[in-house]
Amino acid sequence: MAYIAVGYEKCDIERADIDIFDTFRCNKDDEKAVSMRAYMRDRFLFLGIYTPRRKELSRRFFNTVKKTDLDWDFIFNCWQQPEREFQYLAKEYLAKQKANLTASDILRLRELAVQTRGQGLVWSEEI
Repeated sequence: MAYIAVGYEKCDIERADIDIFDTFRCNKDDEKAVSMRAYMRDRFLFLGIYTPRRKELSRRFFNTVKKTDLDWDFIFNCWQQPEREFQYLAKEYLAKQKANLTASDILRLRELAVQTRGQGLVWSEEI
């Protein structure tokens, strides 16, 4: 699956479609990243994308994703990124795909939770 997002004004890339990971990185704000990291007591790296902007960027991406396919490679790829916004992206993706979750996914969800322990990512009732 290609993780394509469309039309991001802040990126200095000539093509119309770019990877969601590139999209987030192109929209980073180093000053905000410093304050976000400080707020979280230097426990996480951030791109400096506040929630409203992150949701705007991810909304465009989610509009291109099939709602019938649960892509665990994408989720784990997000989870492995050093910046916190990608874990939030994975969490939003899971929330949008909750109808496709089955009992067989419990072990994968557990693996994410174990990796998250001590990192402060709170699972909400969205999932």
